[in-house]
Amino acid sequence: MAKKRWIVNLDNKEYKIQLNHGYFSGRKTIKVNDEIIYQGKQIFDQGGNYPFKIGSHKLFIEITINGRTFDYDLIVDGISLATGERMVDSGLDEWKEMKRKGKNKYFFYKAFLKNGIGRGSFFAITFTGFMYIINDIEEDHFYTYLFPLLLISIILFSLLGYFEAKSIWNDYQNKYDEK
Repeated sequence: MAKKRWIVNLDNKEYKIQLNHGYFSGRKTIKVNDEIIYQGKQIFDQGGNYPFKIGSHKLFIEITINGRTFDYDLIVDGISLATGERMVDSGLDEWKEMKRKGKNKYFFYKAFLKNGIGRGSFFAITFTGFMYIINDIEEDHFYTYLFPLLLISIILFSLLGYFEAKSIWNDYQNKYDEK
């Protein structure tokens, strides 16, 4: 679990901001002066933006993945503490686009097309290919193994994708609809 801490002075008051991020679990907890302001979890954690306010100041923690590890940055009133550059919360634009398209279309794309068809097909074909090579399956029987595994994989990965999509939708709804 990664722990990242920042100390910022806003309106002549010091605030201690802490992020606890579970690499594998996808759990995130954000605290301001030891008070939990956000807790959430994503099944397939790809980072994201986590906005909050302190007084009249708008802040967000940006979590990005750079291959194998995560990078963390705190943005205060649009300015990155890591780089000093101006930053925008791209998650808000993404949420507006998701809402514009609608919940059902988002769930269909995320759960069925991306996870079910995309990841499920990839898993089934790759797994069957390995079994073909390792077990020296005859070419005539290759498709006998592939089709049932493909069907099961699409169903299983679609179900996992549904829970991921639901988690992301609820996360965005909680983060951005309060603004």
